[in-house]
Order: sequence, then structure tokens, then C-alpha cells
Amino acid sequence: MRSPSIYRELSFLLTLMVSMSALGGVPRPIVDLSVTANVTPSTFVQNGRQTVTLTVFNAGPDNAGTMPGDTPSIDVFEDQFDITNAPPPFEVVGPISGCAVERFVSEPSIDNTIALIWIFYFYSIPAGESRVCTFDISYYSSTRYSFSSGFTVYTLEDTDTDPSNDYFPNVFEAAPVSVPAASRTMLIALMFSIGFAGLAAVRVNG
Repeated sequence: MRSPSIYRELSFLLTLMVSMSALGGVPRPIVDLSVTANVTPSTFVQNGRQTVTLTVFNAGPDNAGTMPGDTPSIDVFEDQFDITNAPPPFEVVGPISGCAVERFVSEPSIDNTIALIWIFYFYSIPAGESRVCTFDISYYSSTRYSFSSGFTVYTLEDTDTDPSNDYFPNVFEAAPVSVPAASRTMLIALMFSIGFAGLAAVRVNG
């Protein structure tokens, strides 16, 4: 479900802001951020809920996301969902702890696609430490099948030395649909109907 349109726009804006910061001659902290996600229970059902835990770790050597004031400065973006003709797979709902959450809906693109992206805001993380965000997601009745998504961590003010661990792919697994076993009565009725059909065929052919 990843689509490049909104990522191109966000990447352009972020790159522009980073370039302006670099021109100011301010030394940028050196960090190594990574993100992981854990979803419980392991599978979902229509209209059901799951709990998502995002963990952002900073391997240092500097503190990450240090900005003046009490401002969340580390962002985690979930892959965008195309909501042009249908709702997203789920909505983020409470309880939410450890981060702030924003539901961002794009303007229609050139091909009239409308995208939704969830953004999770974290406070600064000292070197060698992590922050954890936990929230629930509530599925729409239209979400019946497994789907892929992922989470990307980004900080504007820092230089991340290892971008390879900035993205965590995730598959939201749908619970298998159970087919009820045929009852004894249904099996007996089926056997009789097959038997009568066979007798009728014999009489016709005879």
C-alpha cells in the first residue's frame, strides 16, 4: 500500500529544511535511529482491535531530536493508504501513550488520489536509550484480508548515520476464516439425497 506521491512531497520539504539548517553552519548531532513495531494479538478480524507498540532506539553517539523547548522532534511515518474510494484499513484510537499522533489527509494529487498517513511524534531520545509508543487500532468492516504496511523514523535536526534501519516493514495478518464442520444431521440428509438421486437415475435408465 505504499505510494510515492505524498512521500515525494514530504521528502522535498524535509530536504529543503535540512539544507537551510546546514547553511546556517550549526553542527548537526550524529545519531543512529531505528524503529520496530509489534502488534498484538497477532491477527485481526473485521471490526476488531489490535494494540501496536512502536519502539524508537537511538544508538548514538549523540542525543537525538534535541530541540529548544518541550517539543516532540522525532517523527515516525506509517506508509500511506489510498482512501480515494474506500476508507483506510483502520483508525488509530485510544488509549495512546508515549507519543502524539496526527491523522494527515492529503489534497487530491494529479491523478485525484487522496492519501492518508499516520504520523507519530516522539520526544528527544538520549544516546543508548529508546522511547516506546503504544496505541490501539480499530478495523473497519471492509478490512477482511491481510495487508502490508511499514514505519519510517525521521529526525530533522540530526544526521542519521545508518538509514538502513530507519524503516520497519510490517504485515497486518487477518485471522483465518473458520468454516463450520457439517453436522451429523446435515451429513445424513446429504447421504439420503444422493441415494434418492441414484435410485431415480437407475429407474430412468431402466
